[in-house]
Amino acid sequence: MKSLSARFVSRAPSWGKHWLAVVVLLICACNRPEAAPVEQTAPVVQEPPPVAPASVTLPDGVWRGACLAHNWQERGARGYGTEASAEVLDHLASIDVDWISVTPFGFMTDQKSNLVEGEHNRTPPDGAERAERLERVLEQARARGIKVMLKPHIWIRGGKWRGAIKPANEAGEPDWDGWWDSHDAWILYYAELAERNGIEALVIGLELHSAVRQSPERLVQLANKVRAIYRGHITYAANWNEPVPDDVWRAVDSIGVQFYPPLTKARGAVDPAELRGSLRTHLSHWEVVAERTNRPLVITEVGYRSADLAARLPNAWPENINGSTDEALQKEVYRLFFEELRRTKRLGGVFLWKYFTDRNTDEEGPTGFTPRGKPAEAVIREAFSD
Repeated sequence: MKSLSARFVSRAPSWGKHWLAVVVLLICACNRPEAAPVEQTAPVVQEPPPVAPASVTLPDGVWRGACLAHNWQERGARGYGTEASAEVLDHLASIDVDWISVTPFGFMTDQKSNLVEGEHNRTPPDGAERAERLERVLEQARARGIKVMLKPHIWIRGGKWRGAIKPANEAGEPDWDGWWDSHDAWILYYAELAERNGIEALVIGLELHSAVRQSPERLVQLANKVRAIYRGHITYAANWNEPVPDDVWRAVDSIGVQFYPPLTKARGAVDPAELRGSLRTHLSHWEVVAERTNRPLVITEVGYRSADLAARLPNAWPENINGSTDEALQKEVYRLFFEELRRTKRLGGVFLWKYFTDRNTDEEGPTGFTPRGKPAEAVIREAFSD
């Protein structure tokens, strides 16, 4: 079928065909409805939803602890129980710390010694963590609503690790029973002190890797002896990679861990994903132990120095391995630690290493462990907030 304009043109005289075609086309064009104008708009860009930062705040009920270190300088003039320690406790209360650990020391001359010396069998020097100092700092903590974990700690001359002891008698023969007897007497002295003063928790052994491997039954027996005179919470503080038999864990009230695993081989700024993976691996191991033994997990110590070795060598003492000052890395490692810690099942508590009783101490220098006055403390404040 021809269109209307074609049929009209075919009937017109030949001389006027072209003129008439033009007229018809103009008429059709004038009668055509207008097309709607095309609106010119900018392309719509779909912005990704904002990513909320991972929370580091610990769940309710978890012990929020700090390791309070006695300052030895000037014979303990600013140590446990002094005005200096009261000021530090005020500061800790202001960042929602509700537990502290206090540490009296026992001493061994070397890793082969079968004798632990302490206040129970010798008179300590004036500057040491004597019983009256412990009792004064306990009163200071209670006045601020802070609970106390008493954590006796063996120090071996030269800084040798207590987890590698091999005690021997005078004839050079192995003497594990002699060492355990000496260690038990030392711990029981503090169990009596803890009971007498109503101290809430007590560590009955700390990083005794070789001793527990050799005689795990002796630690179980010690736990039973302690329970006969002390009614508070007891734990053992294992090294971060120490295999401890379940029978030992079932003899105490919690799985205590000195948490210092290396998190990377890098020095300085590190990949957050790598650190998260390392932290999750190590925390998951202890989470499984806690589930299996039906005990809460208490990190009895964890700390990161303000140094470029904070993640690579978290257990390195600044006087032994210094490194470069890096407060930003300390903050980042703490942030990632708390992110992973808050996800840990059966978490009972955490104690941060460390805060000195003297806020102005120069024992460790700028690459030391203390987070006070450094960017890391903002992360700790958030983690401990209610």
